[in-house]
Amino acid sequence: MRAVPGERAVLLAVALCGILPPLNTTMIAVALPNLLRHLGAGVSGGGWVVACYLIVIAPVQPIAGKLGDRYGRRTLMLIGLAAFAVFSVGAGLAPSLPVLIAMRVLQGLSGALVFPNATGLIRELIPEQRRARAYGLFGGVIGVSAALGPPIGGGLTSLLGWRWIFFVNVPVTLVAVLMLVRVVRAPAPADPSASPAADPSAAALPARPSGRPTFDVSGAVVLVVLLGGAAALALEGGRIGGAPLIAPVGAAIAVLFALFLLRESRHPDPVFDPRLFRNRGFAAAAAGVSFGNLALYTTLLATPLLFERTTGWSAGQIGLALAVLSAPTAVLAPLGGALADRLGRRLPATLGQAIVAVGLVPLALWPSSSPGVVLVCLAVAGVGGGLTGAAQQAAAVEAVSADKAGVASGIFSTSRYIGGIGGAVVLAGLLNGHVGADGFGALFAVTAAAGLVAAAAGLGLPGRRPAGPPL
Repeated sequence: MRAVPGERAVLLAVALCGILPPLNTTMIAVALPNLLRHLGAGVSGGGWVVACYLIVIAPVQPIAGKLGDRYGRRTLMLIGLAAFAVFSVGAGLAPSLPVLIAMRVLQGLSGALVFPNATGLIRELIPEQRRARAYGLFGGVIGVSAALGPPIGGGLTSLLGWRWIFFVNVPVTLVAVLMLVRVVRAPAPADPSASPAADPSAAALPARPSGRPTFDVSGAVVLVVLLGGAAALALEGGRIGGAPLIAPVGAAIAVLFALFLLRESRHPDPVFDPRLFRNRGFAAAAAGVSFGNLALYTTLLATPLLFERTTGWSAGQIGLALAVLSAPTAVLAPLGGALADRLGRRLPATLGQAIVAVGLVPLALWPSSSPGVVLVCLAVAGVGGGLTGAAQQAAAVEAVSADKAGVASGIFSTSRYIGGIGGAVVLAGLLNGHVGADGFGALFAVTAAAGLVAAAAGLGLPGRRPAGPPL
């Protein structure tokens, strides 16, 4: 089945909204040397420019999804887009590294409002028989934005300066806002005469239920502190204090997180609902996307270092080479969604992650291979990534009822970013140790193993419909 014209407009609007977070994750990598040189900062400062964005966007997404469930996804997306544009301008004008890091944190907060509510909109507005294909198209656009990030960042930095990697967000955000307002209506008010006639071509969102418990503000604050603290400890603990610091602080965070989950399980309307993980399909989707993203994101970060060591290529050439990994993921994401609609969620997710592992195993065994061999391995891994994402995303949101799609999507997205943070942690040893071929081999062995774990998690996904009744 093909999407009807109204559905295509919704998908286009949602995709434009969704490209900003991944684009701003990959685009900055190529610009970092120039950025750090102009701001007089060291490598550790550059690490925080990248890491602070991930640390913030990961724990805030479940909160943003929960707010979207309660107050409307369209409203949250418009607020997030407007704020993202403002803080992008602030990042581009930043006079110092601390100001830039602060703007990146605020960018992360704004982007977190957008992404889970974008995927929640698809859950609400696209029928189930076309939903995985819709997620595939959405994932394809996201993949294209991630693939274009390095060459766009390199081109803007070379032609206009590093500040333009932030300024470019403004026109993209403006178009996304206009599309969202044009094709997605807000929920109708109780008195139809109280509002002007809506555009009949716009897709209408379901009205929001009333009479819910007070929003879980304290849970939201604790979640941000715990997940942000855990990520910061993983990224900086070894540099600051090593094992004497990591062990006790990590244990304390683990205990506090367990208490937090116990408290959330008893809350009438929790911001992070641990009961979601009782559904096998949701738990499998979250585990699969976390380990799968660890594999692909670590590879994305490590490959420029490998090429720099073995080829002497410029930043622009390396940025183009990274498209060999990201482009197949983007191009094949719609096919992965179509397969998930036709064959069920389990097969594409499991097969795709297995292909990712197959592509990375040769890099683990022979990390000093010729650039051509490395590029072929990256392309194979990218093919696997393209087959996987839509099936995982569809299974995650189908595990719950429509009114909880936002929080489910937020927790699922958090799992994705936790995988990315894990990739940065894995790479930290390579950056700090300045290791040679053996270090790259060990690194790619970890990524291949993560791909296999993600493939095993795919076996727990349901078929076309949720494994059990929505939670």
